Amino acid sequence: MKKYLLSTFLLLGVFMSFAQEKAYLTTASGDGLDHSTKRSISKIFSLKMKELNKYTIVFEDQIVPLTKEKIRAKAQEKKIPYYIVSEVNAIGNTYYLSYVLFKTETNKLVREVTVKSLGSNNIDEKLDEAVSELSGVKRVNDIYSVTEDEAQPLRKRSGNRGFGVRLGAANTFVDSKDDKDFNHFSSGIGFSYGVDGGNYLMDVNFMNFFGDNISMRQFSLNYYKTLSSLNNSWYWGAGVSYTGMDIRRRKVVKQNSNFTAYNFEYDENSGFGLRGHFGYILNRTHKNHIMIGVAPYITTFRVHDYLRGGAELYFSVTF
Repeated sequence: MKKYLLSTFLLLGVFMSFAQEKAYLTTASGDGLDHSTKRSISKIFSLKMKELNKYTIVFEDQIVPLTKEKIRAKAQEKKIPYYIVSEVNAIGNTYYLSYVLFKTETNKLVREVTVKSLGSNNIDEKLDEAVSELSGVKRVNDIYSVTEDEAQPLRKRSGNRGFGVRLGAANTFVDSKDDKDFNHFSSGIGFSYGVDGGNYLMDVNFMNFFGDNISMRQFSLNYYKTLSSLNNSWYWGAGVSYTGMDIRRRKVVKQNSNFTAYNFEYDENSGFGLRGHFGYILNRTHKNHIMIGVAPYITTFRVHDYLRGGAELYFSVTF
């Protein structure tokens, strides 16, 4: 069980780390504007790139502009897979903004863009245009955007339905003072069927949990509310379940200096339960999206005279 939980947390860390590629950027070079203005434009550009959920910008302010070779060397030193060479020039009240994206390892040009802004009047709009072109995402802040980098067009997920596979590890709270070897954990596997409604998701799933002392069968209906419109997002949710639970206890019936005799007690019941959800969804616009979360739960029925609650850590892939 410990290995299972460790593997799940490692998977969470890996997916969170690689949800976005990193790109290295320094303060733009160029003539006609002071350093403070160019630094501000570069910072705003960095934030807008992050909003598209394609590249996370690692920004460093450089009072003396760096050459392309030195920018690449910095990216190599920091092990950042991409770097951006930027330039902002001003003639009167007209700004010319240029951005070129390179792959650090091969120094291959990935994409470049130049936009013209009428000073500060429409610079926000032009920066949106620049980050959209440079990242290859056609529509800003929309999880249903189609990127130019995709080999095939992505299907719009709104209203889409899909089957999924789900793995879980549950810890059920049970008074076990009479059984020092009582194991509160159970591991589970199941399947789900869900629909993406745009800014929310719903699914029904069946899970079967197996443990040394606790077993559960769980059929649930769940609602998930995403916290942003990005491709990867945190979410919260709630659900209702019909659960069957079995608890197996070991009880000492006779004990002396030579041996200990045990008897086993079995308690089981079934009924409705309530669930909460907190987690992270990845690759929502792709054919296979991933959900990693925690679901606290409580029963409305009693097993061995008590309502039973606990928490489930789950990992699911929808096809």
